[in-house]
Amino acid sequence: QGVLKVFSGDIAPNLDQFHSLQVSRKIDETKAIEIAQRDLNMQVTYEEKPTAMPYIYLQNEKPIQVYVVHVNFLDPEPGNYYYFIDVQNGNIVDKYNTINTTSVTERKSPVIGTHTMGTGKGIWGT
Repeated sequence: QGVLKVFSGDIAPNLDQFHSLQVSRKIDETKAIEIAQRDLNMQVTYEEKPTAMPYIYLQNEKPIQVYVVHVNFLDPEPGNYYYFIDVQNGNIVDKYNTINTTSVTERKSPVIGTHTMGTGKGIWGT
């Protein structure tokens, strides 16, 4: 038996009574990561290796088992995505990017001087 040390979010009562939480997983963490990568629909350079963790997600007030897949990258554009992948069928239940839109909608010439684009290394020196 574990000991709860930290709590974040809302309490979902009677989780042990939901059949949706009693079923075995039909996909594994590796498959969940593949599903998220395929949904990105672009080749990215990861800042960190993608991860997948089991999680209970409330969908329409009903708890379901999912993997939370985290993918973090800067190239070709910054992204810090969280995917919630159903462990039974591999469906994407939810996803979001914690980085606000980064696309440039209008390019303007600088008023004076030379326009340059900065480049550099990631937070881990790569």
